Amino acid sequence: MMKLTNRAYDILKWIALVALDALGLLYKTLAAIWGLPFGDEVLATCTAVSLCLGTLIGVSSVRYAKSLEDKGTITFLNPENYYPNDAGEDIDEDTDDDNGDN
Repeated sequence: MMKLTNRAYDILKWIALVALDALGLLYKTLAAIWGLPFGDEVLATCTAVSLCLGTLIGVSSVRYAKSLEDKGTITFLNPENYYPNDAGEDIDEDTDDDNGDN
């Protein structure tokens, strides 16, 4: 398994989540304005590569976290412990103390 540094991971994540989509949309827009060729194709290609890269990074993150959990390095928290109202308990909406009317 290939190991990435945190910096390499952050760069790849930024490329997948921000840069490719922004560049694809920029080219698509400029292509419409200036009559450049293949605007739709470039945007679709950037989107597809971004989606694939983002998926691979996500899968890698899950595998890494699972390996840490298996080693006992981390333990995932149970969200039910932090969202008790999802279990059907009522929420008291009249507890707003900001306006002093209560």
